[in-house]
Amino acid sequence: IMPQIRSLAELGLPDVLEELCQLKEGIVIIGGTTGSGKTTTIASMIDNINRNRGGVILSLERPIEYLHKNIKGIIKQREVGVDVSSFAGGLKSALRQDPDVIVVGEMLDPDSVETAIEAAETGHLVITSLHATDTVQVFDRLITFFPLEQRNFIYARLSHSLKAVIIQSLLLHKSGIGRVIATEVCVVNTAIRRIVRSGELTQLPSVVQTGAQHKMHLMQDSIDKLFEQGLISGETYEMYSKK
Repeated sequence: IMPQIRSLAELGLPDVLEELCQLKEGIVIIGGTTGSGKTTTIASMIDNINRNRGGVILSLERPIEYLHKNIKGIIKQREVGVDVSSFAGGLKSALRQDPDVIVVGEMLDPDSVETAIEAAETGHLVITSLHATDTVQVFDRLITFFPLEQRNFIYARLSHSLKAVIIQSLLLHKSGIGRVIATEVCVVNTAIRRIVRSGELTQLPSVVQTGAQHKMHLMQDSIDKLFEQGLISGETYEMYSKK
């Protein structure tokens, strides 16, 4: 159990996450590989909501890594395998408790994805994580949970309920001590919604790349910036860069 929860700014996360914490409904997905800090980011988002807007926050985790104290909000933490049998089961019982925010440690099956969409559609903010290296892979992973005949319907529902995808990766600092965060941000606007509804996911990167006015950027843009600022070495840049 980690004793200290760092703020979004301290973690070096984009400003847009502060705005996402103010949402009243919809799904926000934090993506990344194992060890990329997804759990830490989500804990920081819970803390932000708890300090600034309050409400009832129900968190489903496996295992619980950060303990939250009630400040402006009421936080109910449930451990999967101890307090609830599964993420999907915990999600379904969460809906009956009428929380304002539902945090799902990870979406691992069609039941949890569908229940998360249902929660978002009925006026809840759902924050969850997914193992993925870019925005396109997030959608690919979500959709492959479902049989072919259901996928168009799921795309349509996701296009309405999904609010943002944040991908993160931790890169070794140039000094060799500590890590710095690189991110990809996709905020669902009209153009993204249309692409998701149609399932033409290959168009996503170009819309993200040109969506700076909506605070969007690709992972490559973030890595370029870290290199220009002298925060990562040329070797690390070459390792993670797709150029």
